[in-house]
Amino acid sequence: MFSDRSAVALWLAVLAVVFISLWVIFGAKRQQPLIWTMVDVSGVKLTGDAHLLEFPDGHRVLIDVSYHRHALNYLVPYLLSRGIDHIDTIIITHGHRNHYEGLLTTIDAMKSVGQVIFNLPAQEACERENWAGRCDYDHIIETRDNVVNRKVSIKTVEAGDIVYKQGNTALEILYSYNGMNSPLGITDINDATLILRLDHGNQSILFTADVNHRLGSYLVEHGERLQATLMSAPHHGVESAAPNEFLDLVRPKAVLVSASAPPWMSPRGDRMRKYFDDHGIDTYVSGVHGHVTVRLFEDRYEVETER
Repeated sequence: MFSDRSAVALWLAVLAVVFISLWVIFGAKRQQPLIWTMVDVSGVKLTGDAHLLEFPDGHRVLIDVSYHRHALNYLVPYLLSRGIDHIDTIIITHGHRNHYEGLLTTIDAMKSVGQVIFNLPAQEACERENWAGRCDYDHIIETRDNVVNRKVSIKTVEAGDIVYKQGNTALEILYSYNGMNSPLGITDINDATLILRLDHGNQSILFTADVNHRLGSYLVEHGERLQATLMSAPHHGVESAAPNEFLDLVRPKAVLVSASAPPWMSPRGDRMRKYFDDHGIDTYVSGVHGHVTVRLFEDRYEVETER
């Protein structure tokens, strides 16, 4: 028979095994990374945006969908190659075709889409643009109506709205303007963009979409919670994007740039290339590195490039 001392020792050993097993199981679960993929939708010359977020619980958010042809030729094939046929939320940051035009193409390729977030720009601000890739208000309305016709819910958001939250992970709308009702008055549609912040433990990502110099300069003086571990480069890294002082506030350790190689390596990209180089910021460009995947843990991150 076991002595009392032997019985106690046995029970302690059993408890230790149980404790270690639970620690391994739940510890591993806690360490499942949040995955951010900057999908390469850069094309040869024209540049779009598409950022896929895969949360540890399986929830998926897609931020922007690029042009129709880029969604058809790059984004959709990437998603299907990964076995992804459901997106919980598609967020359109603003009303330029290189961010929203592939929306219907993407929806049609999926078995299901939970919802679309798309703040329509103010019509007057949209119609003031007169450049080649200008905001096309009628096309935006047509796209919205076609989303509704596909029985996908479409909603608008405001600054402070939480798109996703689970534990100490949250995706938040940090800033939102419509081109008319902003502290700057009427702005271009790039400055009517949604700026999003993702927090995951001690790590964070600032999604800047196409923030231009004017709104970027305003946020330098009035913005809050801009500092982040990682950042998507504002407005594809071109000269008109948010100023260096804005980048100073973010202070990212690494930046992902949705840009084809020609504009990034041209004089249009000189300022940001020099800034990131001078500040020792790791820089990943879709047109150079292909798909870029960030595995975001609560205390660190890892970056993997396609090429």
